Amino acid sequence: MKRVAGAGQGFTLIELMVVVAILGIIAVIGYPSYLQYTERARRTDATTTLLTAAQRLERCYTKTMAYDHADCNGVVNAASAEGYYSVSVTSTAATFVVEATPTGVQANDATCSELSINHLGQQQSIDSDGADSSDSCW
Repeated sequence: MKRVAGAGQGFTLIELMVVVAILGIIAVIGYPSYLQYTERARRTDATTTLLTAAQRLERCYTKTMAYDHADCNGVVNAASAEGYYSVSVTSTAATFVVEATPTGVQANDATCSELSINHLGQQQSIDSDGADSSDSCW
């Protein structure tokens, strides 16, 4: 049996177009899901930082009997550990609120545009429209 030159070698244009179409569909579905996953994973940077800051403030309150004591001023960093959030503290002698706001690549996170925790341990999150999104962010 003789083999015909060129027969059975390579791909047809239709086969190539089917593969390109399949890859396009996977990319269209997969990439946005990947972006949402990475945003959600980066939120742990904020929640961990907020819980650690609240714990440090409570420890300072135990020693000084005030959240706004001079010894308590340096217990919270201005940025989260991974740097995806900026952290701020508002405190009085009897209360505090620690807030985390996304920065850098996390700034596009519209679901959780601000996360906070207060002296009562109440965790709250607000989306970019100002609605409560605590269930999906904490």
